[in-house]
Amino acid sequence: MTRTQFKRNLVQSIEARDLFVSDEDIEKFLNLNYDEDGDWNWDYDTFGQFTADMCANLGDFWETVADWDLHYPGEFNDED
Repeated sequence: MTRTQFKRNLVQSIEARDLFVSDEDIEKFLNLNYDEDGDWNWDYDTFGQFTADMCANLGDFWETVADWDLHYPGEFNDED
C-alpha cells in the first residue's frame, strides 16, 4: 500500500468515527512509521480497530499510536 493510500484510509477511518487528527499529526505519524518497503498491508478491519482503540482512548491519537507499539514524537525521550 502506498503512503498516499495509507493516509487516505487512515483519515477516512478517523472521520468515520467523528474523530479529528490534524494533517500535521498524520504527517508526523507517517514520517515516523511509514516505510515503503515495510508491511503496511492494513485492511479495512485493521484501520477500524485502530480508530476503535482511539475512541477507547478518548480520541487521543498519540496514545493509541503508542498502545499499538508504533513510533510517536518524543518516545525516545520518555523515562521509564
